[in-house]
Amino acid sequence: MNDLCYKNFYIFNKYANIKDEATREYMQYFATKKCESKKMERIHELVEKYRKDPAAKKAYMTLEQELNIREKRTRAEERKILAKGFRDAGISLEVIAQQTGLSPEEIKAL
Repeated sequence: MNDLCYKNFYIFNKYANIKDEATREYMQYFATKKCESKKMERIHELVEKYRKDPAAKKAYMTLEQELNIREKRTRAEERKILAKGFRDAGISLEVIAQQTGLSPEEIKAL
């Protein structure tokens, strides 16, 4: 995805192929929603508790929004740092603006 982040993709219904017992147990739970152990029963209880709690839902959604806002700010700051570096290296303002989405005036002000 070229964003320097690690992404994990899981095929939950392939849980039987997982060698690590703890991981297999989680994968099985996500695939079947069946609790085969006390640990998974406890996790299921907590999931259901938070799923039914309006305050917990609101807190989760607020946290997700806050994380999205922080990510946008971070990306904007990263674009400015890159733009300043390219400007200082002699790259034309038009090229920098085209690649970063910043205006030439914003780039000059950095």
